[in-house]
Amino acid sequence: MNITQHVERASRLFPSRTALWFEGTVTTYAQLDDRAGRAAAVLRTLGPGFHSQRVIWCMIMDVCAGQGGET
Repeated sequence: MNITQHVERASRLFPSRTALWFEGTVTTYAQLDDRAGRAAAVLRTLGPGFHSQRVIWCMIMDVCAGQGGET
């Protein structure tokens, strides 16, 4: 099982359980799965490149676009 399959499975079985805890912010498995799906969609439209890691980090941690991080 890879990390994608683990997150998708955990999202179905335990959607409200904590998947990530970072600087006092809790992200559930359902939220992580949703954000990962959105990040994947953005990356598919942009293609590979330098910006890929930033897009993933911002989408997963939900910190860009005025949510506490720089854009």
